[in-house]
Amino acid sequence: MVPGSERNHSAAGGLIRAVQPGSVADRLGIRPGCRLLAVNGQPLRDVVDYRFALTDGEISLLLACEEGLGEVRAFLRPGEGLGIEFAEPLFDGLRQCRNDCIFCFVKQLPRGLRTSLYVRDDDYRLSFLHGNFVTLTNLSDEDWQRILDQHLSPLYVSLHATSAEARAKLLGTTPQQAVVLDRLVALAGAGIELHLQVVVVPGVNDGAVLEQTFEDLLHHMPEIGSVAIVPVGMTKFAAHPDLRLLQPAEAREVLSLVRRYRKRARAKWGHGVFQAADELFLLAGEPVPAASYYEGYPQLENGVGLVRQFLDEWARFKRRANGFVGALRERLAVVTGALMAPIWRGVAAEMRELGAQVEVVPVENRALGTTITVAGLLFACDVIEALRKQHGWERAYLPASMFDAELCQTLDGHTAAEVAAALGKPVCPARSAAEVLRPLPA
Repeated sequence: MVPGSERNHSAAGGLIRAVQPGSVADRLGIRPGCRLLAVNGQPLRDVVDYRFALTDGEISLLLACEEGLGEVRAFLRPGEGLGIEFAEPLFDGLRQCRNDCIFCFVKQLPRGLRTSLYVRDDDYRLSFLHGNFVTLTNLSDEDWQRILDQHLSPLYVSLHATSAEARAKLLGTTPQQAVVLDRLVALAGAGIELHLQVVVVPGVNDGAVLEQTFEDLLHHMPEIGSVAIVPVGMTKFAAHPDLRLLQPAEAREVLSLVRRYRKRARAKWGHGVFQAADELFLLAGEPVPAASYYEGYPQLENGVGLVRQFLDEWARFKRRANGFVGALRERLAVVTGALMAPIWRGVAAEMRELGAQVEVVPVENRALGTTITVAGLLFACDVIEALRKQHGWERAYLPASMFDAELCQTLDGHTAAEVAAALGKPVCPARSAAEVLRPLPA
């Protein structure tokens, strides 16, 4: 690198974690550990700035490395990148949530879990980059302008209610801060694709409040990508007096309302928009809809369509494995949460018809409370206890969702290898039913 002038830069820049061999950055001598401070004189606050700063042709890069500040010039062909990977997407720090949501799941967690689980982010940049939900209550005028100028689309927004009063109660903020509809209209009018979520808290934003929310969106919004309707979750540590779980009859009422507004949305926008979470269908005792209901699964990570995707993947695999009989010799245990147990039992019965020896082990969530029934929130300690009581199995498959994104740790900080060691038998994470029958032909 050629040394550059010692200019002051307010942005911390991005720490480079990796450089792709043979890339532009590699040829320029850029190495992991350097910080990219600016591109074409523009300080970088985050990966978003970096992406927008890269252009075809010659660009200048200001870097801080062990030998000091230096400036290099690079030439990028159309569509070519530098070939660098940053340690973190945000260079100037995470915007943390300043609300006091009555249903905040972070506040319902016990102590002693992974540190990352206690971070309450409300950063619009992570919404754009990774699909994290933001409330839009903590944005400055500069932030709003940046969203429009850089066209940060799509954005994922925690809506919950269009009523400022109901939304303020849910978010633990003032009605003035909770006003959101005009903001959404402005964003959609600027071409920002919006995906909204409504966490339904019975007695607060269900019934007439929920219907008004749907009505306001349908009447005022020029377009919406999707609206996910999700039942509130409660651990045994929840303390807010206004918090309670939806009952099956209430879940059926919510589903009925969603169906009504899906019809109206199709008439106005050409697609259903409003999508109920899987948990609502299972709680109501209703079958999950066909794949067409989910219109490309825009909110899969929010628990909207996971069951349908699971069932359809299994159906495709089963057709390919139709001639299989008895190749699997191991007796298998499939761990899941109480909510998915009936679905898994049906699949396990079909696996047994193929010759596999599979039993389903529903695990009661003692760590967070029996009101938590999803597989993704199971703790290793509860899984180990349940499997110790289940006799005869030789290999266990755990839901991949109970581990972090890298399949390394559970919520209580254990690896699959540690679970296996505690049980003295092989244990594997599985993302799908097909992974349970690995020896079958693909």
